[in-house]
Amino acid sequence: MSLLHNFGGDVNITDDYLNTPGFHEILAELPPIKLAFNAVGGKTVTDMARSLSPGATVVTYGGMSKRPISLPFELLNYKNLTLKGFWISQWHLTHSEVERTAMIEDLASMIRGKQLSFLYELHDFDDFHYALAKSQEPFRLRKVVLNMDYPDRMKEHDKLTAEDYKIFEAPLY
Repeated sequence: MSLLHNFGGDVNITDDYLNTPGFHEILAELPPIKLAFNAVGGKTVTDMARSLSPGATVVTYGGMSKRPISLPFELLNYKNLTLKGFWISQWHLTHSEVERTAMIEDLASMIRGKQLSFLYELHDFDDFHYALAKSQEPFRLRKVVLNMDYPDRMKEHDKLTAEDYKIFEAPLY
């Protein structure tokens, strides 16, 4: 929960707290909620949707639970909710290189301006195998990023003279 708070989340709850009396007390103190992001799917989306104000939008960008989204008729129609899906791979295919570049520049600008956080670990390209192994680990909070502009360590090595090398002699015991 502290991670979400550090990202700027003012009110952060777990899905098992949804629809409890304490949760409804929190909702009563908040302005109307107009937007929800869903990366899980399943029953959680139904519970989230109950918390939204009329005319709100639910954006689904993942399905970690591997369960379908199911909304009761009254939530969809009486609350007039809008359901949207977002798939970055499809967005990439349907937008031009200029649009993709502009989006990356906008995100980078927000990261530099500390309006958006990006958790990553940077590895030089010559550590590719290690970086690949790290990227395959389950439950990672950080993205693995390869630094393609790494220093040429052989060039640095080639500049050294014989005097630059120190010979290490292990002490005899």
